[in-house]
Formats: sequence, structure tokens, C-alpha cells
Amino acid sequence: MVRLRSPAPVMPVIVLGLLLYVGCGGSPSTPQHRAYSGVGYPFVADFNHDGKADVFTAPSFGDSTGTMNLGGGNGDFQAATPVPLPSGFYVKAVADFNGDGKLDLLATNCSSTGGTCDTLDVFPGNGDGTFQGGGSFGPTTDPLDGASALAGGDLNGDGKEDLVLVGPNFQASIYLGNGDGTFSTGSTYSLGSPVQPSFGIAIADFNRDGKPDIAAENIVLLGNGDGTFQVK
Repeated sequence: MVRLRSPAPVMPVIVLGLLLYVGCGGSPSTPQHRAYSGVGYPFVADFNHDGKADVFTAPSFGDSTGTMNLGGGNGDFQAATPVPLPSGFYVKAVADFNGDGKLDLLATNCSSTGGTCDTLDVFPGNGDGTFQGGGSFGPTTDPLDGASALAGGDLNGDGKEDLVLVGPNFQASIYLGNGDGTFSTGSTYSLGSPVQPSFGIAIADFNRDGKPDIAAENIVLLGNGDGTFQVK
């Protein structure tokens, strides 16, 4: 739970075609309407390095165009500009995957008919709210096929963004970042047989030993600090 102290300004961003409220220390102000097209998942970050929060709305499944709303720093945003992506790509994460100081997109390449996901792709950011073409990596079979959850973080302490992915076989697969937008396959850990598929995964230091751990389903994987984990 996030607790907000009044009268500090509150500036939540609500996208997906809804409203933007700018808090003024009390009740929210009159909602400001913006043309947030699409119904994909929103990512809030500074995509153009001006110190102001922007909103990238990923394409909805089966669509091929996302939108970027650059922030003005006062709770308002510029009109949406289209961000084209190949059809069938579903954006899962935003981070600097290639170590150039610019935010990139990580997407799964999925069939628009059966929902089958074959590869992971990184779309390098240009640092101005636009992105380059994707580069594929990752498996062409399970565990990526039908992946239901994905999270990123530095799992082995080398300063590079790593990934953990949960597939339909209820296994957590580790992908260690090479720092150039590509990844090496690490270990795989069974999550047992849950009642329903995983729709969430978290990376944090749950046992306060200074090493990142993974929580998925009803299992916690305790990190060894080198990209490997112990099943709790």
C-alpha cells in the first residue's frame, strides 16, 4: 500500500482512454482529457531524458501501434504520437537492456491467432521517445511459449538487466543479460503445480541478505547473488 501525505501534491496518471488528474494537495483537480489511444498496458518513465515523466501505451494484443505522450512536467502531456511495432508483438517490460543509458522495450513475439509466443525481442530506445527495430533472442519452444509472467532486474550483481520468465509449465526461467540487448539462458526452477496460471512475478530482497529474490505463485526463490536461486 502506498501512503500519501497531505498536503503534498499527488499526480497519478490514468491512461487507457481514461482521465488524467492533477492533485493539488486536497481533492483532485478537474480531469484533463488527452487522446490516449489504444487499450494496451501503460509504462510511465522518462523516455526522452528531460527529467519529466512520459507515458508509453503499448499496443493492445493483435495491434501494431502504441502511443507516446511526452510529459510537460506539470501534470499535462503532449498529444500522443504513434509508436509503430511489428504486428503480434506484446510489450512486457521497459528498461535499459543494452547499457546505452536509454530506455528500451522488451516484447514477446506472439501469434495473433493462437497466442503462441516464439521469441523475445528488444527494441532499442533512441532516447527521444522513439525506438529502433527489434532484435530477437530466446527460445522457440517452452518455457517462452505461452509465457504468462515476466520481470526484470539485476539478478547476479553485474549491473546488467536480467530477466525471469514464468511459462505454462510453471517453471521460472532465468535469462542473464549480456549488457548489449541480448541474454544468456540461465537456470530453470519448478514452481510446482499451482491452481491457476501465474499472472504476476516479483523481484525483491525478501530475506534482507542484500541479494535479489523471486516471488511467483506461492513460492519464493531465495537468491544466491550470482543469478542462481534456492527454492524456499
